[in-house]
Amino acid sequence: MKRKFKKTKRTTFAKILAKSLCTGLAVSALFGVGFQSFLYHRVNSLCNQEIETELSSLQQSIANINAKYDDTELAMREINFRLMHYTTYDIYIEHFTPIDPQNNHAIQIVPGYTPKCHAVSFLSSQGKGIVASNRRQLSIYLFYGKNKEKDVDRGYYICPADELDMPEIDKLCADYDELSSSADGSQCFVQMTAESVYVNKKEHKFIPHKGKMEKFVYQPSGFFQSNDSPLYDTDEILTDTKEFDITADIPDYELIELKNGSLSNTDEYPRSMLFGIWGEKEDVVNQFTSEVTSGYSNDDSFRNFEWRDNRDGTFTYGRNISIYLGKEQHWLSLINVVDYKNKDLVRYYWLYTIGIAVIVMLISVVYAIVKSTRLKAKYAMEDYQRDLTNNLAHDIKTPLMAIGGYTENLIENDLSDEEKQRYLHSILDNVAFTDSMISRTLMLNSMDGSNKLKREKFKAEEAIEKAMEKYSVMLDEKNITFKHNGSAEVNTNHAAFETIIENLVSNAVKYTSPNGEIKASADKKRIIITNSVDKKIDTKKLKDPFVRGDEARSNADGSGLGLSIAERAALTNGLKLSLSCTDNEFKAELRF
Repeated sequence: MKRKFKKTKRTTFAKILAKSLCTGLAVSALFGVGFQSFLYHRVNSLCNQEIETELSSLQQSIANINAKYDDTELAMREINFRLMHYTTYDIYIEHFTPIDPQNNHAIQIVPGYTPKCHAVSFLSSQGKGIVASNRRQLSIYLFYGKNKEKDVDRGYYICPADELDMPEIDKLCADYDELSSSADGSQCFVQMTAESVYVNKKEHKFIPHKGKMEKFVYQPSGFFQSNDSPLYDTDEILTDTKEFDITADIPDYELIELKNGSLSNTDEYPRSMLFGIWGEKEDVVNQFTSEVTSGYSNDDSFRNFEWRDNRDGTFTYGRNISIYLGKEQHWLSLINVVDYKNKDLVRYYWLYTIGIAVIVMLISVVYAIVKSTRLKAKYAMEDYQRDLTNNLAHDIKTPLMAIGGYTENLIENDLSDEEKQRYLHSILDNVAFTDSMISRTLMLNSMDGSNKLKREKFKAEEAIEKAMEKYSVMLDEKNITFKHNGSAEVNTNHAAFETIIENLVSNAVKYTSPNGEIKASADKKRIIITNSVDKKIDTKKLKDPFVRGDEARSNADGSGLGLSIAERAALTNGLKLSLSCTDNEFKAELRF
């Protein structure tokens, strides 16, 4: 069965571009999905590392506190403060090194600074339930003297707001919450300073007397930083201040003035540090209270889970470890909540996703342009070769018809010897013309620029004089004057250059009117060959194959390939041939 020939359809730049952009979009989408998965697993891995590190650190701190105190109540009080102040995590995601080599614009996720991100800790036992946690409380650390051993009253003090039922303390906490919030989503923190406090040294309780709260907003700089990311290199700008003045007349509480300033100046006491509201809010802690106390087991892994999807863009990570305080078994539970949809991570994701998409789209456009250019050149060559073949077939008919007609006359008619000789010479002339046309066509078709030509330096005028000498007889017959001036040294393929000049000179000789003039001039940049003509000729298509100056294309003296061969040879050697004509002069200019 014969296979049916199917002509290859040509494509357009628009189709190539559309297909390339669709491929680019698919690649970008795949990157977006893959990068989202990578980012998710990256944060997952960092959360697991953080919770393991934090759990180990808290376990060691509790063990040290337990060994430090014989009094269980004192030990539990310090454990409670330890959980309240040091239960946290710090997830740090760097940009890729080429974008941010100094890591100045990394993403940092920290509970209390990043919305919807929390760190909760519990210490519980089967008999007593929850004995310590990082539930939010107003606290302070007080120093009463330089000598640590003699300063028995130093340590953490807590404000028992629930016991006191004082509206002033409630207002202080409300003002703190107001300052801590940010309407525009910018990251901020509140620094609290106490000038004086009421203290109950026996129970390690206190009530703030006078002081102030200052709101600082992180002022990030740089393209990659957002307004809600507490990065290390950001500037802190004071934006608001609230003062407090609370009067309390409660038994067992004494008023003391605090010496503010650097702790290195140890001559003035009492001093304070870590004054503020620490820990997680009540509603956050309550979310996990029932889960922590839902059951106990001797198995250390009870209530352990790696992560849990909360279906609101957050994930919860939890760990549990057994700790013995004395002979009683306790469990330290650490729970971290991470918001995967916080602004920093979203910006981080879209920065790279859009960036890669833009790069891929640019590559797609460049690819489409390059492919379209190559196809355009291929199509042009195909059209050129097709036209070359068609024109050759068209032009070769004339000499073949002449040969056929002369041959029939020789066969059918009774001719004299002189007539026979004339017909035979005409047949030979047409055969020679046909052979020359085919040879020149093959030569023209072979000039595709694929072969690397050897270059050399030589005088351009030598090629001009050589070509003019070849046509000296025709010049004399038509009484044509030849003039030459100037000199030029060219660096190109010698044979190809001679081919160009020979065809330009040949064209000038053939189409110069009798008693006309041919002039050649040369300088460092170009060669110009001009010849006189009877009328203006349209030069737009003269460099196309088989185009002769006349519209009828009936000039049998030439094949119409000379200027085409010159043009192809010039392009192959990096030269530029241009043609122009006026009413009385035809000009060919070859630039190099």
